[in-house]
Amino acid sequence: MVGVIERTANTACRLITRDGPDRKTVRGHRKRNSIWCDVTMEVEMDWNRVEGNWKQVRGKVQEKWGKLTDDDLNVINGRRDQLEGKIQERYGYHKEQIHQELNDWFTAQGW
Repeated sequence: MVGVIERTANTACRLITRDGPDRKTVRGHRKRNSIWCDVTMEVEMDWNRVEGNWKQVRGKVQEKWGKLTDDDLNVINGRRDQLEGKIQERYGYHKEQIHQELNDWFTAQGW
């Protein structure tokens, strides 16, 4: 996965990832403080560490979000979008809340 951070004049940032030749994912965040945006984008780009070490990381994920079952964690298999969806399903959180909570959790891990 290749990621590019794009900043616009109104301090909005978008992370563009190319998951394949024809597939592109764009995530955007707006905040007056552009430093927050840079940290968020860094977390997004480093998520591949979680995917690569999912067997070790899944225990920490289950400690944080205990309502996730072993079957859920097997299906997630390190994919962030799957993890966000399962947390939303189990806890009823709003999508932006999950996104920020995952970023905060990832940053706190110190990877």
